[in-house]
Amino acid sequence: MLKEIKSDEIAHERGTLYDHLTGTYNYLASWQSEEYVCSAGLFHSIYGTTIFRHQSILYADRQRVKDIIGEKAEDLVYIFSSVNRPSAFITAIRDGCLFDVISQTKKPICREKLGELVEIEIANVLEQGGGRLFLQQLKREVLCNNFLLREPIFSVVQ
Repeated sequence: MLKEIKSDEIAHERGTLYDHLTGTYNYLASWQSEEYVCSAGLFHSIYGTTIFRHQSILYADRQRVKDIIGEKAEDLVYIFSSVNRPSAFITAIRDGCLFDVISQTKKPICREKLGELVEIEIANVLEQGGGRLFLQQLKREVLCNNFLLREPIFSVVQ
């Protein structure tokens, strides 16, 4: 599907969107993230994001994405695309809510799902060769708010 939507022809930070998506997936897989989290990482910006605005797939086609990667993974992809990240994740660690920029509503999020989104964001920023400020802020928030990250992920933040 990623080739079908021509992600290998769309410019991204250090190559193509396809390169970035597969690189993000590879980080998550190397950390032994759940398969649905890896799948979400593989598709994390296909709807566009507040930073990467190119929309490879429209929100109207969410069911098509669900059919390919599953509902849990697609839900993570949708949330990833609909929040002002990465700051939204830092704020959510503090207050347990994410602000959806599409619906303009603040929604509660459970710690487990937030942890999965944080894993995807960490893989996303590392794949692009950056994210130091985010990782520093994340470390502070994780420690101050007793927010648990899986060990391979916590080691990256350290």
